[in-house]
Amino acid sequence: MIKSKAAARDKPAAKLRLPAAERRAKFLQAAAAIVVQHGLSAVTMEEVAARTGVNKRLGYRYFTNREELLRALLNQEMEEAGNRARAVLPESPDLRQRVGVNIRVWLELVRERGPLLSRMFSDEAVFPDIAREVHEVSIKDWTGVLRDSHGLSKARAEVLVRMYLAALRGAVEALGNKVATLDEIVAIYTAVAVAGADALVKLKRAR
Repeated sequence: MIKSKAAARDKPAAKLRLPAAERRAKFLQAAAAIVVQHGLSAVTMEEVAARTGVNKRLGYRYFTNREELLRALLNQEMEEAGNRARAVLPESPDLRQRVGVNIRVWLELVRERGPLLSRMFSDEAVFPDIAREVHEVSIKDWTGVLRDSHGLSKARAEVLVRMYLAALRGAVEALGNKVATLDEIVAIYTAVAVAGADALVKLKRAR
C-alpha cells in the first residue's frame, strides 16, 4: 500500500489542457513571432504548432488553414486599433477628432509593434488578398465618415480616403525616421486631412 502511494507521488502530473480561447491566442502569438522574425512566408501550421509545443493537428481545430490563421492575426491587430480609438473618442466625434484619434492610435501601435505591422502590410506579394481586404474595408468605412461629416459624393469621398491612406504610409515613415515627434505628425496629418475635406466642399459649391 505504501509502495503504491509512493509510485502515485512519483508519477508525472498530467498536462493541464488550456481553454480553447487561450490556446487560440497562443497560436496567434506564435504566428506573430514568426512574422516578425522571418516574414509572412515563413508562417506554416507546422511551425506555429512547434512553437506552441503541440501537434499540428490541434491547430486545425482553431484555424482551417494558414490563410485563416494570418487573417485572424491581422484582424486581431485591426481590432486592437479600433478598440483603442473607440475608448477615447467622444460620443459624436467630428472629422478632426476621428482623424486625430485614429492616426495617433495607429502610430502608437506601429511604435509598439512596428515589425509585426510593417511586415503584415508591406509583404503583399506573399499574401495580397488579406492586405487588399483590409484596404477596401478602410476605404468603405472612411468614405462613409466623409459623406456624413462633409456631405461629399461617394466618388469624391473615396478619392480623398485613398489619399488619406497613401499619406498614412508617409506618416509611418516619418515616425520611423524620426523626422518629427508623434504629436507633430498627428497634428500635421489631421490638419491636412480636414483641410482636404473642407476644400472639396468649397470646390463643390464653386461648381
